[in-house]
Amino acid sequence: MKKRVEEPRLAPTCEVCSLLVFSAEAVVLFNPSRRVVEWNPTAEKLYGYGRKEALGRVLKIVPGDREEEFKALMDRAKNGEKIHDFETRRLARSGEEIDVSINISYFHDPQDHKPYFIEMAKDIREKIKLRQWLIEMEKLTSMGKMAAGTAHHLNTPLTSMLLRVQMMRESLQDPLLLSELDRLEGGIKFCQEFVQKLLQFARRTSMEKKSTELRELVDSVITFFKPTLKVRKVNVTLDEEDSRGKRILADRSQIEALLSAILMNAIDAMPDGGEIRVSTRLVSSTPFDQTQDRLRQAQGNPQIEISITDNGIGIPEKHLPYIFEPFYTTKESGKGTGLGLSIAQNIVREHDGSITVVSKEGKGTTVSIRFPLFRFSGMKP
Repeated sequence: MKKRVEEPRLAPTCEVCSLLVFSAEAVVLFNPSRRVVEWNPTAEKLYGYGRKEALGRVLKIVPGDREEEFKALMDRAKNGEKIHDFETRRLARSGEEIDVSINISYFHDPQDHKPYFIEMAKDIREKIKLRQWLIEMEKLTSMGKMAAGTAHHLNTPLTSMLLRVQMMRESLQDPLLLSELDRLEGGIKFCQEFVQKLLQFARRTSMEKKSTELRELVDSVITFFKPTLKVRKVNVTLDEEDSRGKRILADRSQIEALLSAILMNAIDAMPDGGEIRVSTRLVSSTPFDQTQDRLRQAQGNPQIEISITDNGIGIPEKHLPYIFEPFYTTKESGKGTGLGLSIAQNIVREHDGSITVVSKEGKGTTVSIRFPLFRFSGMKP
């Protein structure tokens, strides 16, 4: 008996269902008891279950905290409502929760009159990441404007206060009062530093990028820190593989500020002294942390990496996801502004690079930065 093709039917035996095999979306056909009737190749890839092991079994892809939501969607679809582009999450075999956009329909098979649901899911993880990044950019833009206004209002009175403290110092002889003035002056200077960091964070400075030898720049920054390193009893070891003479396209002052901020963080993490190891090497362009930075380099282009490792107090694991957020600091009150790594990340992004931080509490921290290798036309890496 020939099949009727003039009226395609959405049912397990129909011709339309065979077309679902070629859908770019993960298609799951299931009955009201949630037993799987059809499972296409895209669903296999997205959820990690093969078709044979999925068919006839109860749906396993709804996370526990989404059960009530799923039941409500089934009821709405059963009542004739079209569920279209509903954003939710589904559970893969690996245990990973996947952001998806789903369409759910309810129908009866014209052949056996049995009811079925069909869910078509689209992976939207990249879309969610982009959306979150755009939200963060909007927040940072608003915060930058507010920070700039605040900094300008505070700068003048802070300068005036510092001047008055210095004038008072000249007229006072009491050691106790002079000691109090020292504390007051220290507090004002900290506030001034914070204001300058606010302005640096808020202001997009014009950059002048030139071909710069990274290793020479690193040497220059370490030389600048030698007096501080000696006082703080910190020893620096400089390693290099094949990076000598390799260049990046960079604004020298910006990169110096970046390296100085990271080196200072490493020194502060070792109040009783310690060891810092600085290394530079050539690497491939594969990004090591795509969640924190957006590399705009073509796959295969070489990069140069600089890593700064200390054996200090480290960063508690619970703090690591937030260290690049503005005003977030693990230092005690009055010791840090919480803007250093935010500014560092902005500088790295402006140079098409990436930055990652690996740390273990009580063991130390490694900050790794990668920049695209600069090559003159026809020059081999």
